[in-house]
Amino acid sequence: MKIDKSSKIIPFYGGLKPDLFEIERRCMDRDGKVIKYLDSFLPNGAVLDVGAGNGYTAEKLMRVLWNQMKR
Repeated sequence: MKIDKSSKIIPFYGGLKPDLFEIERRCMDRDGKVIKYLDSFLPNGAVLDVGAGNGYTAEKLMRVLWNQMKR
């Protein structure tokens, strides 16, 4: 992964450094409240996490799904 140091967007590093990503996740949800809520709220089955980032991925995914539903 080539890092563009002039970009204001922090690249996702979780796939390359899962140990650092785990530290970050645990710091943001020390008591595990988010995970407990998601476990109780989400239905059983697969969940697609498109991440937060700058919203581009989620927006693009929603456009694709919306266009498929209109067919």
